Amino acid sequence: MKRRSTAKHAKEVRIHTRSAAASEQVRWRAPFTHDQLATFERQVRGRVVVPSDPDYEIARQVFYRQFQCFPEIIVYCECSSDVRNCLAFAATHDLKPVCRSSGHSSAGFSINNSMVIDLSQINSVWVDRVMRRAIVGGGTSFHRLNAVLSDFGLHVPGGGCDDVCVGGYMQGGGYGFTSREFGMNCDNVMQFEMMLWNGGIVVADETTNSDLYWCVRGGMGSNFGVLLSITYQLHDVGEMYGFGLSWDTADAPAALVMLQQDYIVGPALEKLGYQCAVMIADTRPRFYMRGLYNGDQRSCAEMIEPLRDLPGTHLDIQMTGRYVELNHRLLDEPVPIPSAPDYVFEEKQSGYIDKTLDAKDWKAMLDFMATCPNPWNDIGMEPYGGAIARSDDPNSFVHRDAYMNFFLEVFWFRQEDYQTNIDWLNDFMELMAPFMNGQSYQNYPRPGFKDAENAYWGDYLGTLAQVKSKYNPFDWFANPQHIQPPMTEPPGAPPPKGPKFPDTPIVYSQAPLP
Repeated sequence: MKRRSTAKHAKEVRIHTRSAAASEQVRWRAPFTHDQLATFERQVRGRVVVPSDPDYEIARQVFYRQFQCFPEIIVYCECSSDVRNCLAFAATHDLKPVCRSSGHSSAGFSINNSMVIDLSQINSVWVDRVMRRAIVGGGTSFHRLNAVLSDFGLHVPGGGCDDVCVGGYMQGGGYGFTSREFGMNCDNVMQFEMMLWNGGIVVADETTNSDLYWCVRGGMGSNFGVLLSITYQLHDVGEMYGFGLSWDTADAPAALVMLQQDYIVGPALEKLGYQCAVMIADTRPRFYMRGLYNGDQRSCAEMIEPLRDLPGTHLDIQMTGRYVELNHRLLDEPVPIPSAPDYVFEEKQSGYIDKTLDAKDWKAMLDFMATCPNPWNDIGMEPYGGAIARSDDPNSFVHRDAYMNFFLEVFWFRQEDYQTNIDWLNDFMELMAPFMNGQSYQNYPRPGFKDAENAYWGDYLGTLAQVKSKYNPFDWFANPQHIQPPMTEPPGAPPPKGPKFPDTPIVYSQAPLP
């Protein structure tokens, strides 16, 4: 006698348990019936969660706990057919789908009150060592990807947080320690596979659907479709040298001036990746630099010797190892500093510094940081230059010419502390505005951010809107800061800035839904 698989048996138990519990309720408020839900759940391989399920409270949470939404349905997709079934179910029952890989959107764009298509189970990693390529599922976390690539001695620029997944990260650009040598994460994409609103799957690269290929790499998630997989060009890396330096408030301005003037522009500096932060330590601001050098300790020591010779420089960390080890050590375990409480609320805003600051300017920043309303708020700096600045219209990531991405994170634990921290954040960004170019990193969105479209995409916005209208004509995956449909230009208006694309047809690897 044929026996049913354990997974199918568990799904049937879940369906019948849910149905039995619901029969005792007064009414079913969902826009679909129990029978419709049961039919759908049997169609997908992944797990389906609805509000009556015991695991719903956990399933609806995202990284930023202030976003408390209550979806009608959450689906943990395991394959592309699951995603297609989700889109068909959404269309049938008038649901608004939103995609979630890790739930790290700082503006809460990966959760809503309708339908969540969770991609975290589409997380395979296939590596071709000879060709130095990897095909990576859109829901793959960097914890998984970095660990797999490390075994092959290969690398692609990645973020500092292990929980972040490649899908949303790549579509927003993707900055990491090695971006100054190898470019943004989106610059290393050779091809990707995406499901469109109608269930059709398209492949995009330099020759096939080249307009979509250009737009998605920097165009931000929830604009064009559901990203299923990414093919990366990888880089050979061996052991690297990691270090940490820090300065107190009095000595930090000189270090900041030297970093901006001498450690951003220059070919010899590209192997030196670093990130900086100002945090509160012992009730006062302290400036931290965390660096990773793709080479040996001696070469790095010679390069950073002027920094180490500055008055008040402290050497906090020095170690040699693989990227996966150093990335974790440098960013997750720096030095003893106040940690934000568990389940803390957070908001952040990003801006791009494109002007040179002097010691007086940096001191004003540090003085303002000294007024911080709690010990957890921090300033972050991600220097650009190198391979990031060399690229000329490779994709829609427009932020190429700035010195650094500069952002502020504020935290609060009690709701009564919310407004104090938000006001402080706004005042800080106003203080720094004269040194910024008006743009903002789309991977750090902020709720209610004004003129977000121009801040995220600048002169590329017109091209992005035109291409979006081709692949996502009904704006299915919209969020509050999405790319708006193209507006009718007056006669004689100049064409949108960006590359000219051939009128390539959409190539479906599977037939779209009717």
